[in-house]
Amino acid sequence: MICMTCGHALRPGKAFCSGCGSPVAVISEVPAATGSDERGAPPDRTLLARRPWLIARAGLLLAVLVAAVGYLLVQSSG
Repeated sequence: MICMTCGHALRPGKAFCSGCGSPVAVISEVPAATGSDERGAPPDRTLLARRPWLIARAGLLLAVLVAAVGYLLVQSSG
């Protein structure tokens, strides 16, 4: 078990943490990350699923900006 205040390992049967002196407020060991939440549902991957669309939109925006700057340069020189 670990101390909720400092994270120090608690000795069984002690009323105070030997690391920080706080009264023992015990939590269970932190579970290892399993890639799912407490209900066992898989993590939300909506951002990962949308990533190709984000890249395509950024490319389209860049192309529009380059075309607009090119158009303005041609108009100002002619």
